[in-house]
Amino acid sequence: MFPFVLEEHLKRFLDIEEIVLFAPLGGPMPFEEGRTVYPVEKLEELHQKKPFDAIVVGGGDLIHFSKIQVNMPHLSKEKVWYTPYHLWASSSILAAKYNLPLLWNAPGVPFPFSEREESLIKALTDIADYISVRDYLSQKNLQPVCTQNVHVVPDTVCSLSSLISQEQLTPYYHQVCQRFGFSPEDKYMVFQASAVINSDDAKTCAETLLSIKKNFGLQIYLLPIGYALDDTSSLSYIQNLYPGEFSLIAEKLTPLETLSVIIHSQAYIGSSLHGCITANSYGVGAIVFNNVKLNKIPGYLQLTKQEQNLIDHACDLYQAFEKIMEHSVSFPNNLCSNIEVHFQKMAQLVERGGSPKKISQLSISSMDVLADFWQDNSRLSQELQVSSQNNASLSQKLEVERAIHKELYQKTASLQQSHQQLAAELQICKQQRNYFEQALQEMQGSIFWRITKPMRILLDRLKHK
Repeated sequence: MFPFVLEEHLKRFLDIEEIVLFAPLGGPMPFEEGRTVYPVEKLEELHQKKPFDAIVVGGGDLIHFSKIQVNMPHLSKEKVWYTPYHLWASSSILAAKYNLPLLWNAPGVPFPFSEREESLIKALTDIADYISVRDYLSQKNLQPVCTQNVHVVPDTVCSLSSLISQEQLTPYYHQVCQRFGFSPEDKYMVFQASAVINSDDAKTCAETLLSIKKNFGLQIYLLPIGYALDDTSSLSYIQNLYPGEFSLIAEKLTPLETLSVIIHSQAYIGSSLHGCITANSYGVGAIVFNNVKLNKIPGYLQLTKQEQNLIDHACDLYQAFEKIMEHSVSFPNNLCSNIEVHFQKMAQLVERGGSPKKISQLSISSMDVLADFWQDNSRLSQELQVSSQNNASLSQKLEVERAIHKELYQKTASLQQSHQQLAAELQICKQQRNYFEQALQEMQGSIFWRITKPMRILLDRLKHK
């Protein structure tokens, strides 16, 4: 929903011709025929064809150096690696090169940065014209390594109800009811679970849902929200524990259909933060089952003063559900107004246009970090290409070969431990030499190396003065 929220808010202040969407991996925009999400590597090419007025980064938990596996059927039958850092680092470099306004639209910063990453973060955040993050935890993680002020703005999806009313969403809800044989008059609650829920928690959740159905007279709708993260598999497991008791919405819904199901419910329980935010925005009580211990969830609940609705253990869900059914939901008074001020500030910066960027001197260590990440992306792209060209049988054979290789590697490592210390050190040195030679070659052939050539020439001149 981030593109929808961004566009609807900015249209109040700007005459927008087009918003170009980009991500680490591109593809068709789900449920929006004819609209494309471009891979971040195409960003400069798009700008050269039709110059951008600004670059907006966010939302979502983007500002970190981890990578995750997601389902992207248009790219591969297998899960693919998704690298958020490629998105915001590349967009920062492009903004610096072309003096474009760079605006952070309240992304999350879920983890503190390592000492090795700090100089790179400082350099990249110096390029931004405006930095906002989604909660106080993100601010705490970023501010110590950022030279400019880090603003805290609530997740912008909190403002959904001010952009599209429940009445406008009712036709979408009726479509869902007709497709799945539901009665629009039914009272129900929505349950969602992440794919990584363990079997014991899944069984406890199923028992809790049975008790809610019996004691509150509510139908139970199992609603996948994170299709890319394979929510459907865990919900299918829960449904099969008590056949006939729960209704699984297995067929993919559009974002507006999903939204309509949540807001017409009596309550929401799930691990999806945006499921919770959507429910809250329309006055529906919500419990977040944070079984995977995501940092963004307590950050949001702290900001909205709902810490009591954060549940870490499945056995506590029923008691929490009883409490939310007793109280109405309301956001703090200043929440939506802060979001409005945030978008107004962004619109002003877009209208002001670009200005020369402050580019901090990158240290050798930060260059090493970026080179490592670029090498990661190169390797992952090759793996994705191989995965796309092979069928399921070849993928299974590859997994067998990997297992054999891993076993042989472990045996070799065990034997190497008995070698003399000098021989072990020599081997490590050879491996390090090969690694850094390869990393150097890849870095020197990268877009980043070419882009930063003027900066290196300038630094060399300064050193010889």
